[in-house]
Amino acid sequence: DSRRSISSARALAVETARARIALGRSLGRQGVFELDARTGTARVVARLDGSLTNPSTEPPTTVALGYVRDHLAALGLTTDDLRTLTLASDRVDDDGVHHLAWTQSAKGIQAFDNGLKASVTAVMTICHMRRCTRFR
Repeated sequence: DSRRSISSARALAVETARARIALGRSLGRQGVFELDARTGTARVVARLDGSLTNPSTEPPTTVALGYVRDHLAALGLTTDDLRTLTLASDRVDDDGVHHLAWTQSAKGIQAFDNGLKASVTAVMTICHMRRCTRFR
């Protein structure tokens, strides 16, 4: 029945819209939430006046991916998308900020300009996230 797929698509669109509104509100007045017009996924998620997360005792990769998991719908991602990510680098600057980068691949082929970047401070709060993209 083709009506089921239309109904599911509408429900998904409503869920995504609600999640994006909620994420935008949670970022506050100085939040930045930009979408990539090509993929419909988040291009930038940041707060100019603070961090995206509370301090944590977890490793930087866990903090970053935990934030992504908590906001999958708003970011335009699925749990399947997370399985396509591979940590490519974890560079620590002089201030102790971990600059993390994941690449994305499908069927063994690495995508160009797709992936996820996050910066996690020394107290394990996320400064910002960039290029939360997926294959389309």
